Amino acid sequence: SRDQFQFSPVSASSATLSIDIDEHAFSIGGSAEMGVAGVSPPSTRNNSAQSSPRVPAAYVSASRPCRPQSTDVQPQSACVQGRTDGAGQRSGGAKGAGTKGAGAHAKAKRNKESKQGKEAKQSKEAKQGKDAKQGKGNKQGKDSKQGKGAKQGKDRCTRERNIDISASSDMSTGSDVSTAVNSDDYAIEFSQAEWDAEVGGRMELPTGLEKSLTAQILHTYETRLFPSAESIEIKRAFIEKFATMLVTEFPDWEVDIHVFGSSVNGLGTSRSDVDICLTTEHRELENVFVLSRVLRKHGMRTYCVPRARVPIVKIWDPELRMAADINVNNTIALHNTRMLQTFVAADGRVRPFVMAIKNWTKSREINDAAFGGTLSSYAWAILAIHFLQTRQPPIVPVLHPPAKSLRADECAGVVDLSFDDDITGLREFGRANTESLGHLLYAFFRTYAYEFDYRHQVVSLRNGCYLDKAQKGWDSGRPAGIFCIEEPFSTWLNLAHSANTTAVEGIRQEFQRAFCILRDGGAYDQVCEVYQRPPSMAQDYVP
Repeated sequence: SRDQFQFSPVSASSATLSIDIDEHAFSIGGSAEMGVAGVSPPSTRNNSAQSSPRVPAAYVSASRPCRPQSTDVQPQSACVQGRTDGAGQRSGGAKGAGTKGAGAHAKAKRNKESKQGKEAKQSKEAKQGKDAKQGKGNKQGKDSKQGKGAKQGKDRCTRERNIDISASSDMSTGSDVSTAVNSDDYAIEFSQAEWDAEVGGRMELPTGLEKSLTAQILHTYETRLFPSAESIEIKRAFIEKFATMLVTEFPDWEVDIHVFGSSVNGLGTSRSDVDICLTTEHRELENVFVLSRVLRKHGMRTYCVPRARVPIVKIWDPELRMAADINVNNTIALHNTRMLQTFVAADGRVRPFVMAIKNWTKSREINDAAFGGTLSSYAWAILAIHFLQTRQPPIVPVLHPPAKSLRADECAGVVDLSFDDDITGLREFGRANTESLGHLLYAFFRTYAYEFDYRHQVVSLRNGCYLDKAQKGWDSGRPAGIFCIEEPFSTWLNLAHSANTTAVEGIRQEFQRAFCILRDGGAYDQVCEVYQRPPSMAQDYVP
């Protein structure tokens, strides 16, 4: 994955641009008389998240060896066995209705059906536009007009989601308060009754379906997700063009350009944007509006997000048709990239598995933390890799040393960037696990559709297990009512903070939809059908 880009040094105006992709560093020297600038490794001088001034500069400790898998790792079925909410069987009423009048005389039954048949059909079309809950209605519900491929029968999980996630987002204003649903009313907890009704004895796919799903995932990965040579060349040209702009505008400044994220971590596609981190001692550039004005002078279209946790400038190059997100002095992102590279290299299943999930989230519009109020691409990658950590036996190891404290309030401001990145020692780690991609994807959807306890659990990649929200101190306030995914380096941060309670319910509905499609023999392409916004939502939606 570190060889995705092969950049050669180029010269630009009065400065020299040298590139070393192994360190993700694009170093721009000053004026001509300053000579050739050396390549800068990822700097640690500004490892604190600049948008959070209370965070001190991070201390980078030496790499530590991979520690054994945590003994606290819970089997995927642990929460199923341990929690119930007392809910009754959801399918009981439907079954009762379906057998009503079963003992009636055959002739009377036929007369009744003859008399009421057309009436029932007209009534359901006129009043509801969807299936009756009896007989063949459940089967026909797959083609309901409420949404492409939606199923409106008794299986709630396969419906198109009925929540307008983007409208509920409170992140565009920088708010950290869930405005849609009071966290005290939040009730997405594990339900034994729901699990019995929807999963029951279908924990695994039949062998034939599992093999078919694996083949579909690999075909999609190889033909549609793997980045093309042309897309890599366009990204290279864009970065060189961007570097030239900076040299032109700041000829006497030393500014390092670091590419991070999916472009270099092995999880990018031809459609992936370019993520750039600028490091410089000139703090003026930390004002995203300053950088935006400079880029507009060179024909770039820009949009500033100044109040995000990490302020960024989103840019669009109309000539190369390339999008990019740029931040200044947020170098923790560079270490995130190196960590993901390490996981990708540890086992051959990691890359296609994570990319299959990212492809699904993009198609279903649940991968936009900044504007969509859901989860970021990075958060989805962490969630997917953590799932591989918690398999029995695990597929990828725990790379990080134990945190000094699990509680977020006790480790606030502490950034420990150490982790084991010795690829040679990790490649054989997951050999004992022989699960296929199809089996893993089905289990992933099942886990977060019906087994994960959103009310009480925290996803912790650093510890390789699920933590309890009380252990993190996240059992009150906003964290108590939302999805919690611990950031592995800055463990007091929740990567899912952008999704309020309404968004989390929408995301869970998407997990349920995906699981039920696969459970009923559907294809991966069906799971990834582009989300069709219902008319009631689309009329108020402004992309």
